[in-house]
Amino acid sequence: MKTNSPSHDETYLRANRENWNERVVHHFGTKYYDVQGFLSGRCTLRPVELKALGDVTGKRILHLQCHFGLDTLSLRRMGGIVAGVDFSEAAIQKARELSEMTELSAEFYCTDVHSVWDVLDCGSFDLVFASYGVFCWIRDLYHWFAVASAMLQPDGRIFVIDGHPVLDMLNYDAADDRFSFNGNYFHEEAPELCTVKESYTGEGGSLVNSTTYQWYHHMGEFATAAASAGLMVHSLTEYPYCHFRKFPCMVQRSDSYWEIPNHNLPIMFSMDCRKVPNV
Repeated sequence: MKTNSPSHDETYLRANRENWNERVVHHFGTKYYDVQGFLSGRCTLRPVELKALGDVTGKRILHLQCHFGLDTLSLRRMGGIVAGVDFSEAAIQKARELSEMTELSAEFYCTDVHSVWDVLDCGSFDLVFASYGVFCWIRDLYHWFAVASAMLQPDGRIFVIDGHPVLDMLNYDAADDRFSFNGNYFHEEAPELCTVKESYTGEGGSLVNSTTYQWYHHMGEFATAAASAGLMVHSLTEYPYCHFRKFPCMVQRSDSYWEIPNHNLPIMFSMDCRKVPNV
Protein backbone atom coordinates (compact mmCIF):
# COMPACT_ATOMS: atom_id res chain seq x y z
CA MET A 1 0.00 0.00 0.00
CA LYS A 2 1.28 3.46 -0.88
CA THR A 3 1.91 5.97 1.87
CA ASN A 4 2.58 9.65 1.59
CA SER A 5 6.15 10.40 0.63
CA PRO A 6 8.12 12.13 3.38
CA SER A 7 8.83 15.80 2.88
CA HIS A 8 12.47 15.63 1.89
CA ASP A 9 14.59 18.68 2.25
CA GLU A 10 15.78 19.35 -1.30
CA THR A 11 19.06 20.65 0.09
CA TYR A 12 19.94 17.20 1.42
CA LEU A 13 18.89 15.40 -1.74
CA ARG A 14 20.63 17.83 -4.07
CA ALA A 15 23.92 17.75 -2.13
CA ASN A 16 23.95 13.97 -1.95
CA ARG A 17 23.11 13.60 -5.65
CA GLU A 18 25.88 16.01 -6.65
CA ASN A 19 28.32 14.05 -4.50
CA TRP A 20 27.32 10.74 -6.08
CA ASN A 21 27.32 12.12 -9.62
CA GLU A 22 30.94 13.11 -9.05
CA ARG A 23 31.78 9.77 -7.42
CA VAL A 24 30.72 7.94 -10.57
CA VAL A 25 33.56 9.61 -12.46
CA HIS A 26 36.00 8.64 -9.68
CA HIS A 27 34.71 5.09 -9.24
CA PHE A 28 34.35 3.82 -12.77
CA GLY A 29 38.05 3.24 -13.45
CA THR A 30 39.11 2.10 -9.98
CA LYS A 31 40.57 -1.25 -8.91
CA TYR A 32 37.86 -1.34 -6.23
CA TYR A 33 35.09 -1.66 -8.82
CA ASP A 34 37.21 -3.45 -11.44
CA VAL A 35 34.88 -2.72 -14.33
CA GLN A 36 37.27 -4.43 -16.76
CA GLY A 37 37.08 -7.60 -14.69
CA PHE A 38 33.30 -7.40 -14.79
CA LEU A 39 33.36 -6.94 -18.57
CA SER A 40 35.50 -10.08 -18.74
CA GLY A 41 32.88 -12.06 -16.83
CA ARG A 42 33.59 -11.42 -13.14
CA CYS A 43 30.55 -11.64 -10.86
CA THR A 44 30.51 -8.62 -8.55
CA LEU A 45 28.21 -10.17 -5.95
CA ARG A 46 29.94 -11.33 -2.77
CA PRO A 47 29.68 -14.72 -1.01
CA VAL A 48 27.04 -13.78 1.59
CA GLU A 49 24.48 -12.47 -0.87
CA LEU A 50 25.25 -15.17 -3.44
CA LYS A 51 24.49 -17.87 -0.89
CA ALA A 52 21.39 -16.09 0.41
CA LEU A 53 19.88 -15.32 -2.99
CA GLY A 54 20.41 -18.77 -4.46
CA ASP A 55 19.05 -19.50 -7.92
CA VAL A 56 17.50 -16.34 -9.38
CA THR A 57 16.77 -17.74 -12.83
CA GLY A 58 13.61 -16.21 -14.23
CA LYS A 59 12.96 -14.06 -11.17
CA ARG A 60 11.98 -10.43 -11.63
CA ILE A 61 14.49 -8.45 -9.52
CA LEU A 62 14.48 -4.79 -8.52
CA HIS A 63 17.86 -3.47 -7.38
CA LEU A 64 17.45 -0.28 -5.35
CA GLN A 65 20.31 2.25 -5.17
CA CYS A 66 22.20 0.29 -7.80
CA HIS A 67 25.01 2.82 -8.51
CA PHE A 68 26.22 2.05 -12.06
CA GLY A 69 24.72 -1.38 -12.10
CA LEU A 70 27.51 -3.94 -11.73
CA ASP A 71 25.55 -6.05 -9.23
CA THR A 72 22.35 -5.53 -11.23
CA LEU A 73 23.99 -6.86 -14.37
CA SER A 74 25.65 -9.69 -12.43
CA LEU A 75 22.16 -10.76 -11.36
CA ARG A 76 21.18 -10.64 -15.03
CA ARG A 77 24.09 -12.93 -15.89
CA MET A 78 22.76 -15.30 -13.24
CA GLY A 79 19.44 -15.49 -15.08
CA GLY A 80 17.40 -12.81 -13.34
CA ILE A 81 15.13 -10.32 -15.11
CA VAL A 82 16.46 -7.10 -13.67
CA ALA A 83 15.69 -3.43 -13.13
CA GLY A 84 18.00 -1.00 -11.35
CA VAL A 85 17.19 2.32 -9.71
CA ASP A 86 19.49 5.11 -8.60
CA PHE A 87 19.10 8.86 -8.01
CA SER A 88 22.37 9.69 -9.78
CA GLU A 89 22.00 10.63 -13.43
CA ALA A 90 25.68 9.86 -14.05
CA ALA A 91 25.37 6.42 -12.48
CA ILE A 92 22.32 5.45 -14.54
CA GLN A 93 24.00 6.65 -17.73
CA LYS A 94 27.00 4.40 -17.01
CA ALA A 95 24.71 1.49 -16.09
CA ARG A 96 22.94 1.76 -19.44
CA GLU A 97 26.29 1.91 -21.24
CA LEU A 98 27.44 -1.25 -19.45
CA SER A 99 24.18 -2.98 -20.35
CA GLU A 100 24.81 -2.20 -24.02
CA MET A 101 28.49 -3.15 -23.88
CA THR A 102 27.75 -6.54 -22.32
CA GLU A 103 24.51 -7.14 -24.24
CA LEU A 104 22.87 -7.90 -20.91
CA SER A 105 19.27 -6.68 -21.09
CA ALA A 106 18.30 -4.57 -18.08
CA GLU A 107 16.08 -1.62 -17.29
CA PHE A 108 17.63 1.32 -15.45
CA TYR A 109 15.67 4.21 -13.97
CA CYS A 110 16.94 7.49 -12.54
CA THR A 111 14.74 8.38 -9.59
CA ASP A 112 14.90 8.94 -5.86
CA VAL A 113 14.25 5.59 -4.19
CA HIS A 114 11.24 7.03 -2.34
CA SER A 115 9.56 7.74 -5.68
CA VAL A 116 10.10 4.34 -7.31
CA TRP A 117 6.38 3.62 -7.37
CA ASP A 118 5.93 6.67 -9.60
CA VAL A 119 7.96 5.04 -12.40
CA LEU A 120 7.42 1.29 -11.84
CA ASP A 121 4.28 -0.75 -11.33
CA CYS A 122 3.62 -1.96 -7.80
CA GLY A 123 3.47 -5.71 -7.32
CA SER A 124 5.81 -6.42 -10.26
CA PHE A 125 8.81 -8.06 -8.62
CA ASP A 126 9.76 -11.35 -6.99
CA LEU A 127 12.79 -9.88 -5.24
CA VAL A 128 13.93 -6.44 -4.08
CA PHE A 129 17.68 -6.26 -3.45
CA ALA A 130 19.89 -3.56 -1.90
CA SER A 131 23.50 -3.81 -0.83
CA TYR A 132 26.39 -1.98 0.81
CA GLY A 133 26.36 1.71 1.60
CA VAL A 134 22.62 2.02 1.17
CA PHE A 135 20.84 3.02 4.35
CA CYS A 136 22.98 5.90 5.62
CA TRP A 137 21.48 7.90 2.73
CA ILE A 138 17.89 7.15 3.76
CA ARG A 139 16.10 9.63 5.97
CA ASP A 140 12.90 7.64 6.50
CA LEU A 141 13.54 3.91 6.83
CA TYR A 142 9.84 3.17 7.25
CA HIS A 143 9.07 4.75 3.90
CA TRP A 144 11.94 2.88 2.24
CA PHE A 145 10.52 -0.46 3.34
CA ALA A 146 6.99 0.62 2.41
CA VAL A 147 8.12 1.38 -1.14
CA ALA A 148 10.17 -1.83 -1.40
CA SER A 149 7.27 -3.91 -0.09
CA ALA A 150 4.83 -2.28 -2.51
CA MET A 151 7.03 -3.35 -5.43
CA LEU A 152 6.73 -7.03 -4.46
CA GLN A 153 4.34 -9.65 -5.62
CA PRO A 154 2.28 -11.21 -2.77
CA ASP A 155 4.91 -13.90 -2.09
CA GLY A 156 7.88 -11.61 -2.81
CA ARG A 157 11.12 -11.24 -0.92
CA ILE A 158 13.45 -8.43 0.15
CA PHE A 159 17.13 -9.10 0.80
CA VAL A 160 19.39 -6.30 2.08
CA ILE A 161 23.00 -6.32 3.22
CA ASP A 162 24.92 -3.32 4.55
CA GLY A 163 27.36 -2.05 7.11
CA HIS A 164 26.23 -2.61 10.70
CA PRO A 165 25.26 0.51 12.70
CA VAL A 166 28.14 -0.26 15.09
CA LEU A 167 30.62 0.25 12.25
CA ASP A 168 29.63 3.90 11.94
CA MET A 169 30.16 4.44 15.66
CA LEU A 170 33.79 3.30 15.69
CA ASN A 171 36.81 5.58 15.69
CA TYR A 172 40.30 4.15 15.28
CA ASP A 173 43.42 5.70 16.80
CA ALA A 174 46.30 4.36 14.72
CA ALA A 175 48.95 5.70 17.11
CA ASP A 176 47.58 3.66 20.03
CA ASP A 177 45.98 0.93 17.90
CA ARG A 178 42.76 1.42 19.85
CA PHE A 179 39.08 1.79 19.04
CA SER A 180 36.61 4.09 20.71
CA PHE A 181 32.92 4.75 20.23
CA ASN A 182 32.03 8.14 18.85
CA GLY A 183 28.62 8.35 17.29
CA ASN A 184 24.92 8.02 17.82
CA TYR A 185 23.47 4.52 17.57
CA PHE A 186 19.88 5.73 17.48
CA HIS A 187 18.13 7.46 14.61
CA GLU A 188 17.65 11.21 14.67
CA GLU A 189 15.47 13.16 12.26
CA ALA A 190 18.21 15.72 11.62
CA PRO A 191 21.00 14.35 9.43
CA GLU A 192 24.69 14.34 10.17
CA LEU A 193 26.56 16.81 8.00
CA CYS A 194 29.55 14.92 6.58
CA THR A 195 32.40 16.30 4.52
CA VAL A 196 33.62 13.51 2.27
CA LYS A 197 36.84 14.72 0.66
CA GLU A 198 37.78 11.36 -0.82
CA SER A 199 35.63 8.39 -1.76
CA TYR A 200 35.92 5.01 -0.05
CA THR A 201 37.76 3.53 -3.03
CA GLY A 202 40.86 5.52 -2.10
CA GLU A 203 41.38 6.32 -5.77
CA GLY A 204 40.42 9.14 -8.10
CA GLY A 205 41.53 12.17 -6.12
CA SER A 206 39.61 14.73 -4.08
CA LEU A 207 35.88 15.36 -4.41
CA VAL A 208 34.71 18.88 -5.20
CA ASN A 209 31.13 18.16 -4.11
CA SER A 210 32.20 16.95 -0.70
CA THR A 211 29.20 17.93 1.43
CA THR A 212 26.78 15.08 2.22
CA TYR A 213 23.94 14.46 4.65
CA GLN A 214 23.59 11.06 6.30
CA TRP A 215 21.41 9.33 8.88
CA TYR A 216 21.89 6.62 11.52
CA HIS A 217 19.50 3.68 11.85
CA HIS A 218 19.62 1.09 14.62
CA MET A 219 18.86 -2.61 14.21
CA GLY A 220 15.50 -2.41 15.97
CA GLU A 221 14.41 0.24 13.48
CA PHE A 222 15.16 -2.08 10.55
CA ALA A 223 13.05 -4.91 11.97
CA THR A 224 10.18 -2.62 12.96
CA ALA A 225 10.18 -0.78 9.62
CA ALA A 226 10.02 -4.10 7.77
CA ALA A 227 7.15 -5.35 9.93
CA SER A 228 5.29 -2.06 9.46
CA ALA A 229 5.50 -2.59 5.69
CA GLY A 230 3.80 -5.98 5.87
CA LEU A 231 6.99 -8.02 5.83
CA MET A 232 7.99 -11.02 7.91
CA VAL A 233 11.66 -11.01 8.89
CA HIS A 234 12.89 -14.47 7.94
CA SER A 235 16.45 -13.86 9.13
CA LEU A 236 18.53 -11.03 10.60
CA THR A 237 22.23 -11.89 10.64
CA GLU A 238 25.22 -9.96 11.99
CA TYR A 239 28.81 -10.53 10.86
CA PRO A 240 32.22 -9.70 12.42
CA TYR A 241 33.53 -8.65 9.00
CA CYS A 242 32.47 -6.28 6.22
CA HIS A 243 32.95 -5.60 2.53
CA PHE A 244 35.64 -2.91 2.60
CA ARG A 245 38.70 -1.75 4.51
CA LYS A 246 37.38 1.08 6.62
CA PHE A 247 40.32 1.12 9.05
CA PRO A 248 44.03 0.59 8.27
CA CYS A 249 44.30 -2.16 10.90
CA MET A 250 41.78 -4.38 9.09
CA VAL A 251 42.97 -7.53 7.35
CA GLN A 252 41.42 -9.27 4.37
CA ARG A 253 40.02 -12.77 4.70
CA SER A 254 40.28 -15.49 2.08
CA ASP A 255 36.65 -14.83 1.09
CA SER A 256 37.47 -11.17 0.27
CA TYR A 257 35.79 -9.65 3.37
CA TRP A 258 37.66 -7.46 5.84
CA GLU A 259 37.85 -8.02 9.60
CA ILE A 260 39.26 -6.22 12.63
CA PRO A 261 41.93 -8.38 14.32
CA ASN A 262 41.32 -9.28 17.98
CA HIS A 263 37.88 -7.66 18.00
CA ASN A 264 34.62 -9.55 17.74
CA LEU A 265 32.23 -6.74 16.85
CA PRO A 266 29.28 -6.77 14.44
CA ILE A 267 30.28 -4.62 11.46
CA MET A 268 27.95 -5.95 8.75
CA PHE A 269 24.40 -7.29 8.72
CA SER A 270 21.92 -8.85 6.34
CA MET A 271 18.15 -9.13 6.52
CA ASP A 272 15.92 -11.47 4.55
CA CYS A 273 12.19 -10.60 4.53
CA ARG A 274 9.11 -12.16 2.98
CA LYS A 275 5.95 -10.30 2.09
CA VAL A 276 2.95 -11.37 4.13
CA PRO A 277 0.04 -12.19 1.75
CA ASN A 278 -2.85 -9.70 1.53
CA VAL A 279 -0.84 -6.85 3.08
